[in-house]
Amino acid sequence: MDIRRVVKGVFVTLIAVLVFSSLLYVVAAYSQQVGQMAQSSGKGTAQKISIESLKYLDEGKAYLQNGDYNAALRMFEKAFEVDPNNLSAYLSAADCCIHIGAFKKAKDYAEKSVELSSDSSYARFSLAVAQDNLEEYESAKNNYEKALSGCSTQKCSDDMLKVVEKRLKELK
Repeated sequence: MDIRRVVKGVFVTLIAVLVFSSLLYVVAAYSQQVGQMAQSSGKGTAQKISIESLKYLDEGKAYLQNGDYNAALRMFEKAFEVDPNNLSAYLSAADCCIHIGAFKKAKDYAEKSVELSSDSSYARFSLAVAQDNLEEYESAKNNYEKALSGCSTQKCSDDMLKVVEKRLKELK
């Protein structure tokens, strides 16, 4: 058997697995966000995200997939300007800011995410990463711990869990 065909087959399979895993992660995060939006008002009433806000969110995700964090950030900011309760837009904006090194802005967006959904592990994780980079270690540690405890009831990515566990060990 030709070794190049075997290697190519393994490579294609690995790419397919990575793409599928990423897709599952996005779907799970979106489902979590929709469920949290329905519970976030504290009055038991569902909150809907506007079509316009979702449009900006989708455009931002497309820029994000292409690695254009600044363009993605602009779209996420438009999404939460249109709909201030769009948790996914704030989480995504915080992520963009972390990638471009705008940690203070990332912290602000992550804090808004926590305000919208205090039990979201992803919101706590984003806030912890921003605080960690701003050298606010005690606050970061507290939010890493909350993110980790939230993972007992929410689906969290393996990568997130590894980072949280590693940083908690380092911050002790």
